[in-house]
Amino acid sequence: MSSTTFEFKVADGLAITVRPVDAVALNEVANATRLVDFECATMGRAMAAAIGEEGALDGTAISKDVFNAALRKMLPVVQGLSDVMKNKVGLFLSNIFYAVEATDEEDDDVVRTDSLMASLSILCGGSKTS
Repeated sequence: MSSTTFEFKVADGLAITVRPVDAVALNEVANATRLVDFECATMGRAMAAAIGEEGALDGTAISKDVFNAALRKMLPVVQGLSDVMKNKVGLFLSNIFYAVEATDEEDDDVVRTDSLMASLSILCGGSKTS
Protein backbone atom coordinates (compact mmCIF):
# COMPACT_ATOMS: atom_id res chain seq x y z
CA MET A 1 0.00 0.00 0.00
CA SER A 2 1.48 3.34 -1.01
CA SER A 3 1.12 6.44 1.09
CA THR A 4 0.82 9.98 -0.15
CA THR A 5 3.78 12.28 0.35
CA PHE A 6 3.54 16.04 -0.08
CA GLU A 7 6.48 18.24 -1.00
CA PHE A 8 6.39 22.00 -0.51
CA LYS A 9 9.02 24.12 -2.23
CA VAL A 10 9.74 26.88 0.27
CA ALA A 11 12.78 28.54 -1.30
CA ASP A 12 15.31 27.96 -4.05
CA GLY A 13 16.79 24.55 -3.37
CA LEU A 14 14.72 24.05 -0.21
CA ALA A 15 11.65 21.85 0.05
CA ILE A 16 9.77 20.32 2.94
CA THR A 17 8.53 16.78 2.47
CA VAL A 18 5.56 15.74 4.57
CA ARG A 19 4.67 12.09 5.00
CA PRO A 20 1.43 10.99 6.69
CA VAL A 21 3.22 10.34 9.99
CA ASP A 22 4.75 13.85 9.82
CA ALA A 23 1.34 15.38 9.16
CA VAL A 24 0.09 14.23 12.56
CA ALA A 25 2.96 15.98 14.38
CA LEU A 26 2.72 19.01 12.12
CA ASN A 27 -0.99 19.38 12.87
CA GLU A 28 -0.40 18.93 16.60
CA VAL A 29 2.32 21.62 16.70
CA ALA A 30 0.39 24.02 14.45
CA ASN A 31 -2.63 23.77 16.74
CA ALA A 32 -0.69 23.86 20.03
CA THR A 33 1.19 27.02 19.01
CA ARG A 34 -1.91 28.45 17.33
CA LEU A 35 0.19 29.20 14.26
CA VAL A 36 -2.65 27.56 12.36
CA ASP A 37 -4.68 30.68 13.23
CA PHE A 38 -2.15 32.91 11.41
CA GLU A 39 -2.19 33.63 7.70
CA CYS A 40 1.39 33.42 6.41
CA ALA A 41 1.65 37.18 5.91
CA THR A 42 0.34 37.81 9.44
CA MET A 43 2.86 35.37 10.88
CA GLY A 44 5.61 37.12 8.94
CA ARG A 45 4.62 40.52 10.32
CA ALA A 46 4.44 39.10 13.86
CA MET A 47 7.89 37.54 13.48
CA ALA A 48 9.34 40.79 12.09
CA ALA A 49 7.90 42.73 15.04
CA ALA A 50 9.24 40.14 17.48
CA ILE A 51 12.70 40.31 15.88
CA GLY A 52 12.45 44.08 16.13
CA GLU A 53 14.47 45.04 13.06
CA GLU A 54 13.40 47.14 10.10
CA GLY A 55 13.24 44.86 7.08
CA ALA A 56 13.65 41.84 9.35
CA LEU A 57 12.15 39.45 6.81
CA ASP A 58 14.05 40.67 3.76
CA GLY A 59 16.81 38.13 4.11
CA THR A 60 18.25 39.37 7.38
CA ALA A 61 20.38 36.69 9.01
CA ILE A 62 19.31 35.69 12.51
CA SER A 63 20.76 33.29 15.06
CA LYS A 64 18.93 30.49 16.85
CA ASP A 65 18.85 32.65 20.01
CA VAL A 66 17.13 35.52 18.16
CA PHE A 67 14.71 33.03 16.59
CA ASN A 68 13.88 31.52 20.00
CA ALA A 69 13.35 34.96 21.58
CA ALA A 70 11.10 36.03 18.70
CA LEU A 71 9.01 32.86 19.00
CA ARG A 72 8.57 33.40 22.74
CA LYS A 73 7.28 36.93 22.06
CA MET A 74 4.88 35.95 19.31
CA LEU A 75 3.68 32.63 20.78
CA PRO A 76 3.02 33.21 24.49
CA VAL A 77 0.45 30.40 24.39
CA VAL A 78 3.32 27.89 24.42
CA GLN A 79 4.10 28.77 28.05
CA GLY A 80 0.75 27.29 29.09
CA LEU A 81 1.41 23.91 27.46
CA SER A 82 2.43 20.77 29.29
CA ASP A 83 6.16 20.09 29.55
CA VAL A 84 5.81 17.21 27.09
CA MET A 85 4.11 19.45 24.52
CA LYS A 86 6.59 22.30 25.12
CA ASN A 87 9.41 19.87 24.37
CA LYS A 88 7.65 18.61 21.24
CA VAL A 89 7.02 22.16 19.99
CA GLY A 90 10.59 23.20 20.79
CA LEU A 91 12.05 20.20 19.01
CA PHE A 92 9.82 20.67 15.98
CA LEU A 93 10.59 24.40 15.62
CA SER A 94 14.30 23.82 16.24
CA ASN A 95 14.31 21.18 13.51
CA ILE A 96 12.85 23.70 11.08
CA PHE A 97 15.57 26.22 11.99
CA TYR A 98 18.35 23.66 11.64
CA ALA A 99 16.94 22.29 8.37
CA VAL A 100 17.10 25.79 6.90
CA GLU A 101 20.59 26.27 8.35
CA ALA A 102 21.74 23.00 6.76
CA THR A 103 20.95 24.38 3.30
CA ASP A 104 22.97 27.53 3.96
CA GLU A 105 26.32 27.48 2.20
CA GLU A 106 28.04 29.48 4.94
CA ASP A 107 28.93 27.92 8.26
CA ASP A 108 27.95 30.91 10.40
CA ASP A 109 25.15 29.53 12.63
CA VAL A 110 22.57 31.98 11.25
CA VAL A 111 19.74 31.63 8.76
CA ARG A 112 18.12 34.02 6.34
CA THR A 113 14.74 35.10 7.63
CA ASP A 114 13.06 34.79 4.23
CA SER A 115 13.98 31.09 4.01
CA LEU A 116 13.01 30.53 7.63
CA MET A 117 9.60 32.20 7.20
CA ALA A 118 8.94 30.18 4.06
CA SER A 119 9.65 27.01 6.03
CA LEU A 120 7.49 28.06 8.99
CA SER A 121 4.59 28.79 6.63
CA ILE A 122 3.79 25.08 6.60
CA LEU A 123 2.40 25.55 10.14
CA CYS A 124 0.19 28.50 9.19
CA GLY A 125 -3.40 28.54 8.05
CA GLY A 126 -4.63 30.02 4.81
CA SER A 127 -2.76 30.39 1.55
CA LYS A 128 0.90 29.45 1.53
CA THR A 129 1.68 31.79 -1.36
CA SER A 130 1.29 35.07 0.53
